[in-house]
Amino acid sequence: MMLYDKEAPVMRGLHRNRKGKRWVLLCTAIWLMNCALPVAAGQAPDPKTLRDLAGASFLWAPPEGMADPRFGDGFQVEITDRERLSALETLLGQAYPTRTRAGCPFYGAALLKLKTSRGQEITLELAWDSCTIFRWGEHEYNYKPPAFRKRYDVYPHNDVLFDLFTWQEKARSLDGNDLLAIEGLYQDWLSVHGQPWLWPFETWVRFSQTFEPPAKAYARLHPDQPQPAWLRLMRRHYTWYEEGDLPLDDAVGLAVKEVQKRFGFSQEEMRRRSAYARFARVSPERSEWLIHLLEGENPQGAPYVRIDANTGQILEMGRWPEVIDRDVSFLE
Repeated sequence: MMLYDKEAPVMRGLHRNRKGKRWVLLCTAIWLMNCALPVAAGQAPDPKTLRDLAGASFLWAPPEGMADPRFGDGFQVEITDRERLSALETLLGQAYPTRTRAGCPFYGAALLKLKTSRGQEITLELAWDSCTIFRWGEHEYNYKPPAFRKRYDVYPHNDVLFDLFTWQEKARSLDGNDLLAIEGLYQDWLSVHGQPWLWPFETWVRFSQTFEPPAKAYARLHPDQPQPAWLRLMRRHYTWYEEGDLPLDDAVGLAVKEVQKRFGFSQEEMRRRSAYARFARVSPERSEWLIHLLEGENPQGAPYVRIDANTGQILEMGRWPEVIDRDVSFLE
């Protein structure tokens, strides 16, 4: 079948002049590339495709003179367990493209190399200071959890992702029989994050993601052994609240209102107090908020409220004693 007529005016000239033919074809190709590339470059990849991961490697390779106490001078960890990969898929999959550059530092220091079960390899560059931002090609995405999307007074640290390769890596290397090793890692955590009653909401989530697996492993291996309060605390499932749960702001507002009514605090007394909250998924059907209203950093005598996160019902309200064992009573 003849694709063109050699004797047609235009095609006749090209047939006789192969140089001219190559030139026209080259110009046409360049024109098509120039038209097509801006369209392709403007299309942001969909983070929801970052699913079905078979492995993920975090590489910290900073330029000379740059350091981060979380990673040291150089650091590389690969994870392949389904639990952490699922958590990573959730964080990345819920990310949204930013409208403008976030201004976070990159420098090529923190890279996340993903491998899907289909063999596809994807490299993301992570902001390394505290921003929950990653770059995929020329596009930037924010993986801030949905619980924080409408909040500007609380902003989660990017450790919600980095923990998968740091604290959680350490925790999963522990022997479930070694209570002293678990306690040692807990003491390391306290040295970095301070006392539990001063932890922000997201730190409780990170704490649970790190320590719940080794604590439950120990309890499973030693069901008849007495367990210290800090180990029982680790076994509780602190997590993000979801759509349908009582939001953090509403829970704190309810706690403040009920405490003021119950104990007769003045507005001035309430203004001096700060709310510290944790959200626990007690069962698939029930979740709770536990909120402490501290004056300064002292939990002694502080009012607390336990709230059903499904119904908003007050489950318990009281005040910590003036004299308490901080390491036991508060954690109970």
